[in-house]
Amino acid sequence: MSAVGPLGEPATVRRALHLGNRIGSEGGIASVLAVLAQAVVPGWSLSFVATYDQRVSARGLRLLPRAAAVVLFARVAVVHVHLSERGSFLREGMLAALARSRGRRVVLTLHGAELADFARARPRLVRWVLRQAHVVLALSQANAEQARQLLPGAEVRVLPNPVVVPASAPALPAAPVVLFAGEQGRRKGLDVLLEAWPAVRSRVPAAELIVAGVAADVAVPALPGLRDVGMRSRAQVHDLIMTSRVCVLPSRFEVLPMFLLEAMSLGRAVVVTPVGGVPELVGDAGVIVPVGDAPELAEALAALLSDTPRNERLGVAAHETVSRTNSAERVGQDLAEVYDTVTAGAAGGAR
Repeated sequence: MSAVGPLGEPATVRRALHLGNRIGSEGGIASVLAVLAQAVVPGWSLSFVATYDQRVSARGLRLLPRAAAVVLFARVAVVHVHLSERGSFLREGMLAALARSRGRRVVLTLHGAELADFARARPRLVRWVLRQAHVVLALSQANAEQARQLLPGAEVRVLPNPVVVPASAPALPAAPVVLFAGEQGRRKGLDVLLEAWPAVRSRVPAAELIVAGVAADVAVPALPGLRDVGMRSRAQVHDLIMTSRVCVLPSRFEVLPMFLLEAMSLGRAVVVTPVGGVPELVGDAGVIVPVGDAPELAEALAALLSDTPRNERLGVAAHETVSRTNSAERVGQDLAEVYDTVTAGAAGGAR
């Protein structure tokens, strides 16, 4: 009979505690954690404690005491903290510092799309939080370079967001449907998409645009062919992607959006802007248009909706791309390597 650990796990399995947005809540971090909760990380057992949920508290403070107690007393080898900007840097940053003070090995993943701007406004806070980490994980090479500039000498690695990838790309629907899913605001470029949409409809009169996401700083007007469905769960967004031929995200700021990864995993052609890690991911497997350029965006969308063979080719290429780089299996293996490395250095003390 093999030896077992305190929770009935094999003794060779070590535990990593993830801290971040509540799984099932809105936002990219919650979506990432939901995928990781289902992923296989060889040699490791993952547990998850929520530190923030907008539905519980606008300030996100009510969940902190329990998270702090788990950090203090749970028998884990690694504390893996997921954070973005503003309040997250202070909230999750304090938990990272607490974990480090207790001798835990600390891994930080940077999810914030506006990290550079936040770091310029709060440089001391950002550097203090990054110093708590034994390893900083960035979602793209561009994101990693930002982290290295903020804290020269820090151990920074690239580990992209994971996504569940089906074995083959599902077939495209017949209807010319375009899907935008994300915060309904300028950061995601919704205003540019709304400006472009009448030109798309003039070329493809049957085209429909579905807008899904939480309301922000862009009001969605009544336009021909436009349907605002509001906030949707991950499962509902998945269903909307399946009913769409093209997915669009003309953002001004991004790191590595989960909506884009999920669309590509389902074999949908994507129209995006060259921000954050998006161009690094998409490459030739999608259409990249300039930030804020409504005419170019309209041209790209209309052209894809009018050219079914190209639409299909790009969808297949998108599926193949994320299968190689972002599948839950691939990311799970890479994450195990990170944990193995950071714990192997534990005997040598904190850096």
